[in-house]
Parts: sequence; C-alpha cells; structure tokens
Amino acid sequence: MTGGRQVGRVAVALTVSLVLALAAFLILSSSAGGSTGLGTTGAYWSGLAQTKSVSFKLYVAAVDCGRVRHANYVGQRNGAELFDSATAGSGPLRPFDFVGYDSFCHAGRPAYRVGFEISNPGARTLRFRPAGFGASPGDPLVVTITVRGARTLLSIRNLNTHRSANASGPSLGLGTSWAAGVLPLFAGATGRPLLRGTVPLVQEYSLTGAPNTDLGPAPFAPVVFGDFRVSGSRLTYNRRRIGASAWFGSTGNRVHVTHPSDGAFIAIGRLKPPRLGKTLDATPVTGTSLYEGPGGHRFHKLSRGGQIPNGSTIDTTHGQVQLTLGLPNGRSETGVFYAGRFQLHQNRRTGATTAILPGGSNANVCALSQSGGGAVSIASKPRLVASAAKAKGKGKGKGKPKGKGKPKSKGKKLDSLWANAHGTFTTQGSGGAAAVLGTKWFTENTCAGTYFKVVRDTLRVTVYYPHVHTVVVKQGHSLFAPNEAPEISVSPVSATGGRYNVQLSGYYELTVIASQQPYYVDAAVAPQLPLGGNDALYPDGAVGGTPRWHIIFHITPNLGNFQDWNVGVRDSGLLYVVKLRVS
Repeated sequence: MTGGRQVGRVAVALTVSLVLALAAFLILSSSAGGSTGLGTTGAYWSGLAQTKSVSFKLYVAAVDCGRVRHANYVGQRNGAELFDSATAGSGPLRPFDFVGYDSFCHAGRPAYRVGFEISNPGARTLRFRPAGFGASPGDPLVVTITVRGARTLLSIRNLNTHRSANASGPSLGLGTSWAAGVLPLFAGATGRPLLRGTVPLVQEYSLTGAPNTDLGPAPFAPVVFGDFRVSGSRLTYNRRRIGASAWFGSTGNRVHVTHPSDGAFIAIGRLKPPRLGKTLDATPVTGTSLYEGPGGHRFHKLSRGGQIPNGSTIDTTHGQVQLTLGLPNGRSETGVFYAGRFQLHQNRRTGATTAILPGGSNANVCALSQSGGGAVSIASKPRLVASAAKAKGKGKGKGKPKGKGKPKSKGKKLDSLWANAHGTFTTQGSGGAAAVLGTKWFTENTCAGTYFKVVRDTLRVTVYYPHVHTVVVKQGHSLFAPNEAPEISVSPVSATGGRYNVQLSGYYELTVIASQQPYYVDAAVAPQLPLGGNDALYPDGAVGGTPRWHIIFHITPNLGNFQDWNVGVRDSGLLYVVKLRVS
C-alpha cells in the first residue's frame, strides 16, 4: 500500500512538472512573437490530474484556403492527446499519443486527414498512422484514448460513414495527462504534413524540437468538442484541474478556446463564440455563400466567415457554409449546408435550429389546375364542399417511405437544400419538417409538397397533411410530404380561356379554403408575378371542417391600361396565381 501511494505521488509530480514546463514554454513562445518550434500556434485545454481515459465527439471543421499562398502548407491538428514524462536511453522524454484529424491547405485546396500519432518511449520513436478513411466538414468523429495496463488504446469513428480505426502503443509512463483542442501541425523539412511513417521521438514542447511545425493555422471554422469525458467524468471548468493555453502563430492568427461547460467547448479563430438564439458563426467551406440579416434588403458575401444574426437568410446556391450555433449549458453544435437558400431560426430557450426553405424566390409560383385542390373555380358552394372533402381525403395511407430513392419529388421544383449535420437541426418545407437523427439529407420544396431524401443514417419527418404525423425515414429511402392545396374561388365572375372576366370599378370576392390564414397579393401586369399588398384574408366559417377565408378586391380604373392581370394568394409560403382579364 505504501509503495502504491508513492507511485501515485511520483505520477502527479511528473504531470504537474510537465504542465508547468509547458506553461513556461508558451509564455516564452508568445513573448518571442512566434518561432520555429512547436509553440508557433495552437489553443487547447490541458489536464493536471492523472488520466486513465479521454473520450469525446469532435466535429470536422472547414479550413479556408483562399488567402493561403499556394506554395505553403498551412494547417493544424484537431483532437486530443495523452502525454507524460519518461526516461529512456540517454535521457528524459515527454512521449504523447494523439487521435484526431489534420486540416491543412496547399495549392489553394483544403485537405482533411484522420489519423493517429503513437509514441514508443523505449525505441524513442513517434509513428504517424492514417485511419484509412476520409472525413468532410460537418462529419462527427467519436474519439477514445484509454490506458490499459502496459498499452495505450486509441480509436476513432466517423458517425456519418460508420468507418472506424483502432491503434495501440506502449505505456507512456506513470502519470499520463491530457490536452485537447487545436494543436500545431507536424511537418517535414519541406513543410509537407507528416501523415505516415516514423520520426525520432522528441520533446514535443520545446523550442528546438523536431519534426518541424508548419506556419499555421489556416483560417478555420469553429472546432466543436462535445460530450468530453476524462477518466469517465464529464469535463467541466475547474481552475485547479485544467488550464487553457492560446498564442499567436507566425501568420498572426489568434486562436482561442471557450471555457468547458457540460462536457463541451469550442476552439475558435477570428470569430467570437456564437450566442444562443442571437448570433451564429458562418464560415465558407467551398464556393460562394451569401447572407442577408432579418429585415435586410441586400445580401453580403461570406468572404472569410463572420458572425451573423439569428433569423438571417443564407444563400448557398453556389457554395457550402458551415454554421456553428450555441446551445444551452455552454454547449455548441455545427453543421454544413449547401446547394440551396434558407432562413435560419434558432429557439432562444431550447436551442433547436430550423432551416426554412422559402419556397423559391421568383420561381415560387405554383400553377393552378382547373379542378381539384388549388383550382380557381366559379363552382357553386356545394361543389366547393365536395372538392374540399376530396382534398382532405388525399394522402390517406401515404407517408410511409418506400423503396430506395422513392417516392420521387412531385410538382414544379422550387427551393432545395443539402445538409450534413448532427444535433438539433431541422429542415422545414411547406409539406413537412425533417429533424436530424444523425445524417446527411436532402430537402426540396415543390408546388405539390416537400421531398426528403436520406443519404446517411436517419431522419424523423413530421408530415403536415392530411393530418400531422411522424415518419422515420432511413438511409437510402425518401418521403414525399404533400401540401394541403388551398381551394380558391372568385365570385361573381365568368371565365374564358383560364382567365376570369372582371370589369372596371367592379368589386369581387376572393374565397380560399385552407388550414392556415392565406394572404392576398396585389395585381401585376401579366406575365409578371403579383407583388406588394400582402393583406391577410378574413375568417369566414368553415367548409367540411376546413377554415374558409375571404377578401373583397376592387378593379380600379387604372387597371384598364392593360387587359391581362395576375393577382395572387400566398398560402404556406407558396404563391398561387389567379389570372384576370379586364374589360
């Protein structure tokens, strides 16, 4: 028993001395304004207590290579390591094992490489071993490092691709401690990152250590660590047990880490941490992305990333963007969205985030048939009652995802969006909403409804019509959630060739049977779309259990300048055009 306590005291002493030496080195490195050693750039949390295991979920963050010189390799390591003090051969060592991914730029292109770094103190070597599978921005990686007897076991798994890799190495020593965050990228003499092979084991935290480190970091999106546990306990901020380090790189980029809370923290570069329900961090992944603040009238380019307000509209038609949002209890989540346009809303209490497809910009006009749901009709009220009942009956027995790739998207295509995200994200269209259960998925709004397709993992889709219900859609399957098409009528009026004959100075009633309150949109000369005058229709009883709404519109004398006009009904984000002919 006495011997065991003595070993424990030695282990703690070694750990504390190592961390103190690391802190002293960081101060020297910072005051030097950047140097050629490992301390040129980085930001992480490090532990002071003896550690038996470390586990966490790490989200792959995008790097921005737009401002990196083509000839340079610039980047960082993202993940966690165990380290210790040891003596072997001719003197002391500070061996370490690392699990995570390298993100770096070269020739203007980003690269993401998952792998291990494994020390062998007895042989005085450090081995680089690739995981054998890829990763993309937004992918969640589950990492575990465990000390088990004379071995250290390392594992990493990509939850999106379900690929995993394991490795093991010799014991590092008696008092293993940990560090996690954004760390310097090891490189060879030419600056190329070391991703495989073996090099001599060196003092990692020394000014003259080799292998070299590159200039880094490349500008990067916030790196989110979640469910972080040390020796089985959830990581929380405690000054007596952990400490943070941050310093300037030779490129002048500043890197910070937020305080751990509820087992989570973020390593961030030039952006501030996102604020729950108020702001989010948006960083370009590829291509060009734009954003417009709530109530704004002009889109701005996300050139290097920025912090934008909750409720912003984001246009990723020609690019990809990584979004990082704050959650309750100091946690965060991140996801990548692309090939679409959407408005992002985060609940200020729960943190739940919804990407709402607007139903298109100028293309959100849905044609009206001459019968059935959505028809402009001069039918009698009994016929309207029957038609509404028919519309309510549509879709019974639907909503179950069918074979691979089915059902197909229906109707005129409006807006669509791809997403690679995990957490509390939801995409919402006119016919339904899909909540993430861990997946990469596609959402498309059409005039007939909303189409969801799952590429990886699972979605939970809430279908709105003919009644609200939930369907779980698995990988390789899809679901079409139909719209509840409104029943629209104009009276008293006659029709010729699909246009409804009205007269100058006449008053006409527009009636809509729909579950939600519709809006009247002012007339425009055909073939232009209706615009302006977004007036709500008034409640007017119900037909077949579905609310009925109406409004009176007036054909003013100035409409006689042109014969053909279009007025509109906006319902659930879609615009239905009613064609008029003035005589």
